[in-house]
Amino acid sequence: ILNINTLLLNGDLNINQYATFNTNNLNLSLTGNFTNNGIFTSGTTDVTTFNGVTQALVGNNTTFCNLAINPATSVTLQASSNINVNKELRILSGNLIDGGNIITVKGNLINYTAHISSNAASGGILLQGTLNQVISGNGSATPAYFGRLEIDNGAGALLQQDVTINNALTLTSGSVNIDDQLLTIGTNAV
Repeated sequence: ILNINTLLLNGDLNINQYATFNTNNLNLSLTGNFTNNGIFTSGTTDVTTFNGVTQALVGNNTTFCNLAINPATSVTLQASSNINVNKELRILSGNLIDGGNIITVKGNLINYTAHISSNAASGGILLQGTLNQVISGNGSATPAYFGRLEIDNGAGALLQQDVTINNALTLTSGSVNIDDQLLTIGTNAV
């Protein structure tokens, strides 16, 4: 349990099978890999940030409050590592590679760089909030890139940045308001 300060971890975080890691609403920043084989308990306001070079995320159904992807190169979800983000997912630098896993986001989605789907037919980012979800970026002319993106939110999603989808856009529930943004679906998208 973190009780006082933000944890700045210059290495790996390994949560073993019978162990529990509780953020206690404090931020967690790590430069190594994240492996959850036990219980990871996030708070209601904390941010977990990946700040390394090339990082791996392992562990099925890990739930983060806010998740920031900020590596020099990439963060890759390993096999059987679906994750949930209860609030905001921020892809600030490097690439977020889903490894064919589902990344369920309940809040807004900020993408300055790229989300890459390892499998064109499965995995990807699933927007599944209850309020309108905003998809934004850095406000430049460079679009936010996504592999697979699914909207399953009756309130829909609003683009505040040009977006390019390389693999698939699935509208399960709700709509996408592109406003005055450019939405590009790649030639190989299904």
